Amino acid sequence: MFIQKLFRLATLALVVSFVPCATLQAQSTNTAATHKRASATNQANVSGEDKPSRYPYHGKLKAVDKAAKTFQVGNTVYHVSAETKISKGGKQATLADATPGEQVSGLAQKGEGDKRLALSLTIGPKPDTTAPKKKKMAEQ
Repeated sequence: MFIQKLFRLATLALVVSFVPCATLQAQSTNTAATHKRASATNQANVSGEDKPSRYPYHGKLKAVDKAAKTFQVGNTVYHVSAETKISKGGKQATLADATPGEQVSGLAQKGEGDKRLALSLTIGPKPDTTAPKKKKMAEQ
């Protein structure tokens, strides 16, 4: 009788210890699927089907063409679309608010061919958000 109880207890312990191992095996299967997706992404990049790369730009505004919806910084021409976020002095603006000679910065991405698409355009220097707050002096 004692041996039968001991045998049942040992069997139960073995089954309980097997369950976490099965769970770990299932998790490692998911990891393999992730590697397969990463491999597919790498193969797409090798074949030349890259995602549009985003990059920052800054400098003096050289020219603005409101009709063509373009502006030039240095030797690079950027195209403006309806999705381009334009701001001046911390407030929303339009391309018409930009004048040559102003300092500009923003984020752009490569488009079709040699076309550069401006995702954002900040006209003028960035607003100073770190200005110290003036303390009110108590009148005596």
